[in-house]
Amino acid sequence: VLDARFWRGQVFDVLGRNAEAIEAFKSLTMIAPDYRRILQVKVKLGKLLIKNQDVLNGRKILEEVITEAPESVEAGLASRELENAS
Repeated sequence: VLDARFWRGQVFDVLGRNAEAIEAFKSLTMIAPDYRRILQVKVKLGKLLIKNQDVLNGRKILEEVITEAPESVEAGLASRELENAS
């Protein structure tokens, strides 16, 4: 079920349905904080929030990824998104 929610968010993102993608990813962070793809979810969510003018919350989520797993691929992606948002 969690993977289905993840892919639902991915599809909405690809289709440019940002509000629905944000909602799908936000729901995953709330109901499944230990989900195996939670770092990917947070990077996607942070990027989408920034893209939709919620820069403060987007940056906060991306910074959480870097803090939680500084050596991860996702932390590198989060750093890149933060640089692009500057």
